[in-house]
Amino acid sequence: MENYTMNNTVDRWLSLPLDYLLEEYKSTSTKVLTLLALWVFIIGISIVSVIWISPTEFLLFEENQTTVNQFFLFYPPLILGTLLLFWLGFEWGFIPLFL
Repeated sequence: MENYTMNNTVDRWLSLPLDYLLEEYKSTSTKVLTLLALWVFIIGISIVSVIWISPTEFLLFEENQTTVNQFFLFYPPLILGTLLLFWLGFEWGFIPLFL
């Protein structure tokens, strides 16, 4: 893929699409497997963090719901998904965020 090669005149960030990664390296490469394992681990952390942090009084209509406010203030899947989106590309951040 010619648009993913680095040119000396252009120093800009390019995302890392999953199909490019699998075309460039073998699927049994340690680099690919390490990156995919880290990605699956981050997906697992996102799911577990939502289960662990989610407040029990989600549907209660009380005036002072500080745990619900803290839950939406510190929402780990959103933070991790946004970082992956800007660091690696769309599919890397979209899938952990919306699982």
